[in-house]
Parts: sequence; structure tokens; C-alpha cells
Amino acid sequence: MFRSFVSAVAALGICASGLLAGEYTGQAVGTDTLTTTAGGDKAPKGLERTVLAAALAQRSYWLGRDVGNSRIVWTCMNTSGDNWILKKNGKDVLKYQTIDSNADYIELQATAIKTFERVRLYKDKLQMNKQGSRFNWMDIAKGSWRN
Repeated sequence: MFRSFVSAVAALGICASGLLAGEYTGQAVGTDTLTTTAGGDKAPKGLERTVLAAALAQRSYWLGRDVGNSRIVWTCMNTSGDNWILKKNGKDVLKYQTIDSNADYIELQATAIKTFERVRLYKDKLQMNKQGSRFNWMDIAKGSWRN
């Protein structure tokens, strides 16, 4: 987690109290700071969340073409907070909510369905879980994040 934070900080050109020079050494339970080995510098936990949110904010609109039919256009747009809308050729497919987010992908769960119905948005592809499976994923579209 901390390494991705440092990468996000570096990508955004932010230098916070020597964080880029140190390595994460751990966090005491109940504290409000993260400690690094660079002379014991501390950064507020809120800063980590803010920088990560800013880095992930760049991923708010995904656009791609179906792998089996290039005439089909898939889009997925963040409407607010953790809420997303997946569209196929401009028509709503389902509404989703963010379940997991990391440097590689954002994983979404359909909100109107109680079964495991998920989408993963990568930098270059959109995947859906195979029906009835939690571990097998199918490539649906090739595309990218747009700003």
C-alpha cells in the first residue's frame, strides 16, 4: 500500500516531509501518522488517502470496443463517489458500485443484482466474471481510461 502511495505522490509531483526518501516501517495502532525510515519523518494518514484519491480520480471514464465485434462500444462512467454506470452502445447495462480498487484495476459489483455480478476496469481492457464463477474472468472489451 505504501509503495503505491509513494508512486502516486511521485506521479503527482508532490513531496511530503521526506516521504519519497524513506521506506514504510509500520504504523502503531491508534496513531494518526505513518512512519518512514528517513529520519523518522511522519505523514498524516489523511494525506495518504488524499493523494491516493487524487491518483484514482484520474480513472473516472473508461471507453473501449468489444473484443468480438468492433461496432459495439462499451463505456463505464463514475457518476459519483463509488457509483458507476456501464453502457453498451450508449444504453445503460447496469449500475455498479466500487468493491475494490488498486493500481491495476477497479472492481465493480452490480447494485441491482444480489448474485456475484462483477466488472473489472483495467487500463487496457474491461472484464466480466463468467456467469456463476467468482474466479474466472472474460475479456469483454479493449480500451482505455479517458479524461
